[in-house]
Amino acid sequence: PPEERAMSQPTPENIQVSLKELRRESKMWEDISNGLKPVFMYAEVQGDLNHLQMGIFFPATEAYNNACSAISRISRSGADEAKKISDLLANIANVYEREEQVNTESAQSIPSIHAQYGKW
Repeated sequence: PPEERAMSQPTPENIQVSLKELRRESKMWEDISNGLKPVFMYAEVQGDLNHLQMGIFFPATEAYNNACSAISRISRSGADEAKKISDLLANIANVYEREEQVNTESAQSIPSIHAQYGKW
């Protein structure tokens, strides 16, 4: 049963692995965001064709431009959201790392109970 399992104390090794994984995941989301940028940029350029440019396909001009607009809007939104996720994960790793450093420094400055009172 889950209620019987006690959570173990994090070790420096576990923390480093977690921070590494957070940063790896952040990079993956950043890559996704960067991968979507050419899509919306291309769709924006292609989605502004007139009847003359469409040639014999001019009856489909409006539908084509609407599709390009939708693709551009959706891929831009996806790129923005992926970047937000990337930034959030990177920020979580950075804050956790800073807090852990402060906690470690604070713990090292506290004298040992054995040093203060001797062994039991």
